[in-house]
Amino acid sequence: LLVLNLKHEMNISSLKSICVSCRIGSEQPLFIRIKQELGMTALYATRVQEEWHKEGYWVEAVKPIIDGYVFVYMENVKPAVEWIHQFSAAHVLRYDKDDYTLYGNDLDFAEWLWKNNGQIGVSEAMMEGRYFVILSGPMKDYQHHIQKVIKNKHYAVVDMSIGGAMKHTFASFRWMRRLDGCYVHSDNAEIRFNQMHTS
Repeated sequence: LLVLNLKHEMNISSLKSICVSCRIGSEQPLFIRIKQELGMTALYATRVQEEWHKEGYWVEAVKPIIDGYVFVYMENVKPAVEWIHQFSAAHVLRYDKDDYTLYGNDLDFAEWLWKNNGQIGVSEAMMEGRYFVILSGPMKDYQHHIQKVIKNKHYAVVDMSIGGAMKHTFASFRWMRRLDGCYVHSDNAEIRFNQMHTS
């Protein structure tokens, strides 16, 4: 994950956001140039996914949420759009002619990404009767968009609006249970962090 211009230095409410579609594998070079040549904030969405290691413990791997998209945040959209148009392998998604600024569900996703600094971590969840409930973490904001839960693999399929289209994405969670009035991990599996390159 690369974050250009730390988000806490700016107020998201004063910014507009656009979604840039680019060739898969060119996300990092693109937003490096956005930083260097435009001085704007860019995020490439990644997620932390829990995976079961063959030696008997859970590991956390960093993977892209969806390939080929970069989100850019700025006060003035026009210079960014004109600059990106010079590249044949990238284009700014738009709703109508000259309407590039994200709104609605797309803006919700861009702001959610901003709030989580571009990386969607592992949420905490439990079953309450027949219902799957997110207790905390990034997935809590998308509780009502969960389409399917893969219980034994610790991830859920979530519908998110990205670039004007609803897309199935994956988000990891960790099982919790109540113990003496507190929430604790529901198993004793060791969690180790395994940083994986995502470019």
